Amino acid sequence: MRQLIAIAIITCASAAHADDMAGMTMTSSAPASSHVDAGVSFVAASYQQTNFGGNYQGVMPELMWSSGRWMAGASLGLYRIFENGSGVYGPGDLMLHASVALVERDTWRAGLMLAGTAPTGNMYQAFGMGHPMLMPSAWASWTVRRITLSATSGWGGMLGGDLSEHMMTSIVDPMNASELEWSAAIDVPIGLGMHGSVLGQGGIPVGEPGVDRVVGAIRLAWGSDRVETAAELAAGIAGDPFRVRGLVETALHF
Repeated sequence: MRQLIAIAIITCASAAHADDMAGMTMTSSAPASSHVDAGVSFVAASYQQTNFGGNYQGVMPELMWSSGRWMAGASLGLYRIFENGSGVYGPGDLMLHASVALVERDTWRAGLMLAGTAPTGNMYQAFGMGHPMLMPSAWASWTVRRITLSATSGWGGMLGGDLSEHMMTSIVDPMNASELEWSAAIDVPIGLGMHGSVLGQGGIPVGEPGVDRVVGAIRLAWGSDRVETAAELAAGIAGDPFRVRGLVETALHF
């Protein structure tokens, strides 16, 4: 889910710059009306851990509200994990997030984001962490000649819980007990309403034993003012248990 939040920030920043070029973005001195985005994502992945491997599939509804510089949202994944010849079903951890743009210029934007998870997923079946997680971060994007470069940097860690039980147990969204998190992307318009992105995301353990996490992905998005669809293919380069993961998502803008 953290990677989806990073992608959402990158996508919103890119869209805002595209609107700037079209003369539609509200400035800090002009009021902006609120609007709601409703989306759903479908994910499928294969994974390999030390003693076992398998695959999982999931559907992730998301609701997002934005007004001017502010954005807030929530998402919850429902998954089927297949391992050792059997399948289990259940929800992942509930994700909540809020973001504010502190700086908005013609070619770049920057702001802060706070995300967190609630332990709605069963830790012993690898659906969740088993305790709340908190993830504050900063984000920025810069557009030059219609190409947008975006990045986020922050910290993520557990709130409460037993450290001895936190062993990257979640298959659908693994995370160290305490880590520095980062993401970066480059977004390029292709034409005919489409744009493509190359994305990277990872985590570096802090203070406690953990593993370095690195994920790389390519993404293609297309749509209109009201509906946008995207497809993504990601590979777990280090630390994350999934080997290959595919994602298709559609968002409606109200």
